[in-house]
Amino acid sequence: MHVQQVHGSRQMTPGLVEFQRVENIRVTEADMLRGAAERIAEQGARFARERGAPSVEALVGEGDPARRIIEAARDRGAEVIVIGSRGLGDLQGLLLGSVSHKVAHLAPCSCIIVR
Repeated sequence: MHVQQVHGSRQMTPGLVEFQRVENIRVTEADMLRGAAERIAEQGARFARERGAPSVEALVGEGDPARRIIEAARDRGAEVIVIGSRGLGDLQGLLLGSVSHKVAHLAPCSCIIVR
């Protein structure tokens, strides 16, 4: 699962307006961010499948990462959450708390934090 905190604007930048004119395709900043998030999630799912994970679903969410990960685990009856240990920088992580720390404390199932 990949969760975006930033949703992106529905407005088009001058570069995207020119892209629309040339290619006749309308693309907003939000569309580009969503596409990148989908590629990240699918790459993670493919990596897991290649290493023998029997059932993998690529998910993309928006909003608070810890909350969305926990909601997805509850909705799917997950037995375990595997999450990376890094995301925020040291100062931001210290002030706000890390996503992996929040997930580990609030998850409805076991949580494995990977470095």
